[in-house]
Amino acid sequence: MKKRKILSLILVIFSISCVIFIFIGTKSIQKLNIEKENIKKTVTGALKINQLIIFPAEYTKSPDIKIPDEIVDKKLKEVEQVCEKYLSKKSGWFANRLKVYQEAVLSEAYPSDIRAVDLKISDIKFLKIKVKGKKAAVVVDIFGEYMSVMKERFIAHNFTKVGERHYFNLEKENGEWKITSETFNFLPGYEP
Repeated sequence: MKKRKILSLILVIFSISCVIFIFIGTKSIQKLNIEKENIKKTVTGALKINQLIIFPAEYTKSPDIKIPDEIVDKKLKEVEQVCEKYLSKKSGWFANRLKVYQEAVLSEAYPSDIRAVDLKISDIKFLKIKVKGKKAAVVVDIFGEYMSVMKERFIAHNFTKVGERHYFNLEKENGEWKITSETFNFLPGYEP
């Protein structure tokens, strides 16, 4: 009789322990999934910075159209704000990328023979998201189209299909995921 009570008690304790471990495991998986969704938002936002470089349609009909300085300044500030939202300031990555994006804005504002008209990202495919503590690594493929306009002695409009694989490293800073580095390659068939 005593052995039965001990065995019953052991089974009850075991059952309760299993329920607790399952609950903890489920919470951990839910937390990881939330982190991955936040990482996806950060990466998607960063990928769309290139779209910000393009000026409104009334200025992209020709490379000869002069864009007012206040529009250029507004675009530069907009790009800086978005960079601050998604890029880490810890290792110089932010300063590097901001300079690149600012130069791209100025290149679009004062072009020689070609001006970007549109950049559409039609698909973003997350291939891998690996989270380890406050660091993450992401591999993502993007697809889309880039359209530019050239001076009249050249092609009027140029459409280019875009296909790239991006590799991101992220770090959690003040509760937010920030990109610390990025590299990319053109996918086969999408090389320039």
